[in-house]
Amino acid sequence: MALAVDTYDAHGDVHGLTDTFHYLHASPVELGIARTATHLSWQDPRSMLEHMPRIHHIQAKFYEMTDEGVEYSIPYARIVAVLEEGGYSGYLSSEYEGNRHIQDAFEVDSREQVRRQHRMFRRLLGEQDTAAPMNDRTTVGAAGGRNV
Repeated sequence: MALAVDTYDAHGDVHGLTDTFHYLHASPVELGIARTATHLSWQDPRSMLEHMPRIHHIQAKFYEMTDEGVEYSIPYARIVAVLEEGGYSGYLSSEYEGNRHIQDAFEVDSREQVRRQHRMFRRLLGEQDTAAPMNDRTTVGAAGGRNV
């Protein structure tokens, strides 16, 4: 298990961990940890800058928006700052993953979660929150103003 943690902490090849654990005759639990680690990849958002001219759409995944408008598992403040710096003018599509992870243990208002994410993006862009309707399309862009 230390190998999985050390590889993740060093920003190493977490995608190769499953094969490595298999070759080491790891237990089923250890193999599960290796598989889980492939979802824990982290990369500095600034690495997007060199690719910005080719990025036209972003899946803005999120797991939970708190009552305070924070998504604590994804550093959106850093990400949005990089998108602005790079002149990104494409779309951010909300992708709410949270309801899947609680296995319907309690009721979650998925629409409210998306509304909160949109309000977070407006706040991060310094825009006034007008509580736009749900069908409001959201973009980040330098030309012609910024809309979330």
